[in-house]
Amino acid sequence: MTRRAFTLIELLAVIGVLVALAAITAVSVQRIGQDTRMTKAVNDLLNVLETARALAIRSHQPVMVAFRARAERFDEAAADIMKFPNPARIKRRWTEAVVGRLEEPMQRKVASGDATKQIFIDRFVPEPGMIAFAFPEGIGVAGSFAGFGNELYDRAWVTQPKLSEDASADEPNECGSLVAVIFDDQGRLITRLDSSGIASLSQGRYPMMDFNRNGVQDILNEAASTAQPHIQDQEGDEPHAVTTQVLAVYDDKVAREGYDEKNWLGSGFSPWTTAKACSDLGIGQSRKICEQTEFIEQFGTRIQFNRNTGRAEVQQR
Repeated sequence: MTRRAFTLIELLAVIGVLVALAAITAVSVQRIGQDTRMTKAVNDLLNVLETARALAIRSHQPVMVAFRARAERFDEAAADIMKFPNPARIKRRWTEAVVGRLEEPMQRKVASGDATKQIFIDRFVPEPGMIAFAFPEGIGVAGSFAGFGNELYDRAWVTQPKLSEDASADEPNECGSLVAVIFDDQGRLITRLDSSGIASLSQGRYPMMDFNRNGVQDILNEAASTAQPHIQDQEGDEPHAVTTQVLAVYDDKVAREGYDEKNWLGSGFSPWTTAKACSDLGIGQSRKICEQTEFIEQFGTRIQFNRNTGRAEVQQR
């Protein structure tokens, strides 16, 4: 009895099936990895928020959780000059959650033409002994901009910036916001402290996190922050915090793969409404907000807060 050998067509068919299975497996593994990162990030965020809430109740003081962009760079001593010709090249980027308690309000005067306007800053400082929490690389934390009295803000999500390779570069950096939540001394979520008034450019009261505890608000890019004081475009910035009532965890790495990041550079802001497409906007901050909002609305995991207790929970779609 003789055995029939495989024909070339049969072999190619088998190879084709194996290649298809390998591709499907690779995609599945990638999706599982992304889902795992997101699940871990959401659980970690809930733990950070509960820790901050408990601290507010225990200390009888308002507590802020601020989410800022961080980066680790290759320093000149450790850099392989042949492989990394720019010693400032970024090794990795991540979003960090910092928990801090309220210190005494800080007052500063800002000259505006012939008039002098007063802006009061509610200064929070990182809690001693509490290590800042780092989310998995590529995960972002966004805050809803709703409640600022503008159609744009009612649907917009603001996030951290992607820090540039060279912080001293003359070309525009990507702008973002210092998203934050505040718990009062009862553990309830608030967006501003009592008697803080309405935040405006002419007068008002704003929260900020004094990350380096030096007693002043460090703004590295004064030109950008004058018109929009909530902007963060450099790692050491301490802008006005954008306090929010709803958070979202999203995969920033995946979001950027679907858009042209070059359109997100700079602080340019174009008025837009829900009826205007993101592609109609100019290059700058508004384009970034619009396109990231599209992604977060579809793929982000929302975190809402119980109005009475302040406890955070995942919002079911």
